[in-house]
Amino acid sequence: MKNLSITCLIIIFTVLGNSVSAGDCPKDPLPVEPDLYRVLTRAEKEMEKDRNQKALDLLADYVRKNSSSEHPQLAFLRGVINYRLKRFNDSEFFFREAIKLDPCFGEAWQNLAAVHGQQNRPGEAAEAMEKAFSLILPENSDLQYQAALLYVHAGAPGKALPLLKGLVTRPKPQGEWFEALSYVYVRLFKPAKAAEAMEKAIRIKPDSSRKYRTACLWIEADRLEKAYALLKGLCAEPKPLSQWRASLAHVLERLGKNDEAAKVLASGNTAEKNPANYFRSALLHLKDGAPQKALPLLLKLSANANPNTEWLIALASTLDRLNRPDEALAVMEKVDLNAPALSS
Repeated sequence: MKNLSITCLIIIFTVLGNSVSAGDCPKDPLPVEPDLYRVLTRAEKEMEKDRNQKALDLLADYVRKNSSSEHPQLAFLRGVINYRLKRFNDSEFFFREAIKLDPCFGEAWQNLAAVHGQQNRPGEAAEAMEKAFSLILPENSDLQYQAALLYVHAGAPGKALPLLKGLVTRPKPQGEWFEALSYVYVRLFKPAKAAEAMEKAIRIKPDSSRKYRTACLWIEADRLEKAYALLKGLCAEPKPLSQWRASLAHVLERLGKNDEAAKVLASGNTAEKNPANYFRSALLHLKDGAPQKALPLLLKLSANANPNTEWLIALASTLDRLNRPDEALAVMEKVDLNAPALSS
């Protein structure tokens, strides 16, 4: 997995204080005075009409007239409106004020994470999101997942690991959770564990991209038989990708099965379409002591309009090994020894 996309952080609007807190937090939210309730409700109606600045002015006017009145819901709503107006520094200030007034206000922590996401501060966003996850009940797996992704984005895979390990032990875990766990193990240089996590993602949704990534991880972990089983299945599909064939050939070569590797590379390819794999197939036959199998491949390659110098030299060498020196000499006469050899 090369990249993980961060789930969009949603700003939450809760006027009446229906945050559920955890642990030793109070069971019920702080009561809202009638006057404050009325102004919060009016502000909400203005927000519904997309008149956010007017809603903010209503709340600011209330604060001016009630300077001693402090309530986390008031600060929270001011944070929401500023977020909508893309005033993220002001939004951060008010969410922090809401948290100061009520440290158990889980939604304020969640929205603070959203603000930090907009401010490109993923480490702080992850910490706030993890705090929100710990406070809001019932437990929300999406918050746990977002916190983990934010830690990854912040370059702290070690902090993401326990969150993801907790996620995948839940009933009916999602495949993307195992993919994220696999990615974290890759970042922690544990390819075998990464592959094991991807195997579990495959059981949930056995798509070819997951299988190929898992095979690559098994190769990195030097568990070639496991990689072989996956790649063999992939290459048996109706339209196997060339990269699958190349990886299967690589595994077979490392397992000492050069003949099989050569056949895999040559199958589905032509000298014109994929000359690099065709040439590699010929070299594997030569490595396996089978120049007679390499010869037809090299003849096809040399028949191209502009044959690579390496191909011609390999063809001449093969003909010589097959006791056909005159033909080998004729091929070598065509070789421009001053021409740069193309990479195979």
